[in-house]
Amino acid sequence: ASIRWFFASVTLLGVSGPLVAWAPSGWWAFVGAIPLGVGGAGFLSSFNGLVQQKCPADMRGRLLALSAVAFLGSTPIGGPITGVIADSWGAEWALAYGSLISLVAVAVAFIALMFTTTVTETVAVTGAENVTGKTDTVGSK
Repeated sequence: ASIRWFFASVTLLGVSGPLVAWAPSGWWAFVGAIPLGVGGAGFLSSFNGLVQQKCPADMRGRLLALSAVAFLGSTPIGGPITGVIADSWGAEWALAYGSLISLVAVAVAFIALMFTTTVTETVAVTGAENVTGKTDTVGSK
C-alpha cells in the first residue's frame, strides 16, 4: 500500500459520492456507484496496509481495533446527524455530505503532509523520481 494509492482512493470516493447523490435516475446512480465502491474498497485496503506497514508490531492490533471502532462504532453518532441533514436539506445532501467531508480531509491531509515531510518523502508522494532514479513510497527503503 502506498500513500498515493490511499489519497487516490479517498479522492475517488469523495468525487463519486455526490455523483450518486444527485444522479438523475437509478441507472445513473448505479453507474456512479461503481467508482464509489472502488474508492471505498481502495480506501479500506490501503488504510489497513499502511497501518500494518507503518505501525510498530506491538501496537498494530490496538490501532486496527481503534479503526474498526471508528468505522463501525460511529453509526450511533453519524446516523442521527445524517437524519437531521436529510430532514433539513434532503436525501441528496444526506448522501453527499460524507463524500464532501472526505474531500476536505484529503485536502487538509495533503497540505499537512507537504509541510511535515522531508524533501525525499515529498518527491516520493508526488510520484517524481528521486535522486537514485527510482520512484518509491513514503517510508519504504
